[in-house]
Amino acid sequence: MVGMNPYALPNIIAFVLLLVLSSAVIFQNSRDKRNRLLFALCLNLALSVGAGGMLHLSTTESQANFWNKWPYIFGIPSTIFHVFLIDLRPVENAMGNHTGP
Repeated sequence: MVGMNPYALPNIIAFVLLLVLSSAVIFQNSRDKRNRLLFALCLNLALSVGAGGMLHLSTTESQANFWNKWPYIFGIPSTIFHVFLIDLRPVENAMGNHTGP
């Protein structure tokens, strides 16, 4: 019997932690736009990291080819969500007052 690839273990741990973080964020306040974007970001990152873990657990070349594309497919929306989250953060103007949502 072949054991689990130890290189997949950090991806599996990160997958579980990102799922827990995304559910905690959405249960905190699901009506806030920033929380929904952070939830989408964490969920996309979890799926990307999970697909990377499955890539490490692949036993054949065809499985590896299948799992190799998913981290990139989930990684592109994560970058877009990150940019939107940066745009939504409050900005402090010269008077010290916060502007933004």
